[in-house]
Amino acid sequence: MTDVQKNQLKASLVDRGFTETQIDNSIISSTGTNNTINVSVPVYAKQFIQNVLITELSAVVKISPWLGFISISSGIEFLGKCIDNTNPNDWNAKSVSSANFNDAIKNLNSFSKYRPLLTRPNFNLYSGFRCGLVHACAPNDCISLSHGSDELGNLVEQSGIINFNADELCLDFKSACEEVINMNFPEPNKMNVAKIFINFKVI
Repeated sequence: MTDVQKNQLKASLVDRGFTETQIDNSIISSTGTNNTINVSVPVYAKQFIQNVLITELSAVVKISPWLGFISISSGIEFLGKCIDNTNPNDWNAKSVSSANFNDAIKNLNSFSKYRPLLTRPNFNLYSGFRCGLVHACAPNDCISLSHGSDELGNLVEQSGIINFNADELCLDFKSACEEVINMNFPEPNKMNVAKIFINFKVI
C-alpha cells in the first residue's frame, strides 16, 4: 500500500469516527482484487460501553422497554466482568456469570438500591432477572416489568412481586456504565486491550 493510499484510508477511518488509537492498531490487508482493502478496527471495552451500552441502549429503551430489559440484564453482567479482579486478563473466564452480575450490583454505587435484592429470602436476582430475560425473554414469576412514570420500581420490600421500571433502571445502568468508564485499570488488564473488532471493506 502506498503512502497516498495509507493517508486516504486513515482519512476514511477518521471520517467514520474512529480514534487515532483504533486506527493505529487496525489490522489492514489487501484482497488483491478491485483495489479492495480489508480493515479490522479494534473496539476497546470503554468505547463499547459508551457507544453501545449507553448511547444505543438508551435509544432502544425508548423504543422497546422490553428489549431494553433484556439488554440491561446482560449488560450488568458485562460491567461486572469489566471490574472482575479475579480474572483481570480473561474476558472468557468460565462459570463466573453469576459472580460477575452480583459483583456489579455489590460494587457499583449506581446499583446500591438493588443490593437488598441480593439477600432477599427465597429469591435469586441473577437467576430470576438476568437468566430469565437472557435465556427466555421473560423474568420469573416473582418479577414484574414496567416503564414510564405510572409504575415505578419497588425494590426494598422483602416479600411480594418485585417491579423493575425500564426508565429508572436505564438511568441507573447508564450511571453504572459511567462509573466503569471513569475507572483506571492498571496494566496488564483486559480493559486496555481490544474486546471486539469491526470488520469492513474499503475500495
